Amino acid sequence: MLLILFFLTFLMMTVGRYSGRISLLSLVFYMFFLSYLFYFFPEGSTLILANGLLRLDSSLLFSLLFMGAILFIIVSRSNNLGWEFHLMLFGGYTGAIYMILGYDWLISLIGFEFLNLSTYLILSLYRGTESATLKYLLMSAFFTTLLLLSISLFYGLTGSTAFDSLYASMNYLEDSLTLWPQLLLLLTLSFKLGLVPVHLWVPDVYDGLPMELVLWIGTLPKLAILFFLPVLHPLLINVNQYFLLGGVLSFILAAISLGAQYRLKRFLAFSAIGHMGIMITGFAIGDYHSFWFYTLIYFVASVNLFLILAELPGIDLMKRLSLITNNYPLAFAFMIALLTMAAVPPFSGFYAKLLVLFGLIDIRYMVVATLLILTSLRTAAYYLRLLQTTFFGPFVASLGTSELRVSYATLIAVTTTCLLPTTQLLLL
Repeated sequence: MLLILFFLTFLMMTVGRYSGRISLLSLVFYMFFLSYLFYFFPEGSTLILANGLLRLDSSLLFSLLFMGAILFIIVSRSNNLGWEFHLMLFGGYTGAIYMILGYDWLISLIGFEFLNLSTYLILSLYRGTESATLKYLLMSAFFTTLLLLSISLFYGLTGSTAFDSLYASMNYLEDSLTLWPQLLLLLTLSFKLGLVPVHLWVPDVYDGLPMELVLWIGTLPKLAILFFLPVLHPLLINVNQYFLLGGVLSFILAAISLGAQYRLKRFLAFSAIGHMGIMITGFAIGDYHSFWFYTLIYFVASVNLFLILAELPGIDLMKRLSLITNNYPLAFAFMIALLTMAAVPPFSGFYAKLLVLFGLIDIRYMVVATLLILTSLRTAAYYLRLLQTTFFGPFVASLGTSELRVSYATLIAVTTTCLLPTTQLLLL
């Protein structure tokens, strides 16, 4: 069903002129199909397909729906681009689906590479992004070879690429034998998520891309890896402490580096590194409730923030953000999204970070909990300073009110952002 839908979409999008509308209609149909499956899927059951190569459950269906909603917003925002762009968007989404649903490295690796190739091509469609695309391509190719080496070592140790066989074999192998393939896998995942010490590509790539592409690379590829993490967690059990260390170092780095940023996209890049570190901290300590809650809240706020900033053409410096005050709905949504990212109560970002903190206290990781509190206070100060620059700094009047375009995607962003202060009442 999935392949037939996407192949038909690819053929229809080649007509060029109506590619955006065809993409939206195809995505709406596919989201309706997924919603139908999710509503009628038996609670707690798992569907095994293709002789064990694929598996499906309710949590995976929710993951696909969440990524599909973000893709719908991206397609709505980029409705005026060519059919090639929409083709690559759907290709990346297809790769993410097969990576998440795969229960064998053969399937998941193909989906992983399909998502990577689509991301390279999406980044290269814009003129002026050659430097950022080349950096991401070379570094991603290097870490993909590390992933292939890790899979090869796992296969050499266990004789299988199926995840269930790998899980069973890990219980009988010595930790010293599985250390290197686990470390190589950990490095690849850390690179894709932008964690310390393999985070250097994030600020450079963000700064070299237009906001529409930052919206793509900052959301869907990272979400696909995050939704894939529970499948890989049994293969990382012996290096879990290194995963926790990478998360802690990431939010410490963000707290140190945010104050030195004056370019808007680099500020967003280091903000993403810090939030990703907090998510991985919750995952590494085994607190999946805080991990999923933080993931949902952060990506909703992040997508909304990217969409709102995309309405300000040519804004690279933070001091020019006062242009947003020309449009009161956008300014109000921007304020709520930024306060959510800053974890200021009563916004839902505060409760998401509080859940991670409670998880650390429950297992007596008091040093990490103290670092999280201190860095959260420091990063919140930088977010508030950005708000002060926007609303109380020198006013930049280079654009009139009528020049700020509000698209359908931005209306979705404003609406969902206004719901963020009460989201914790629905999810806690």
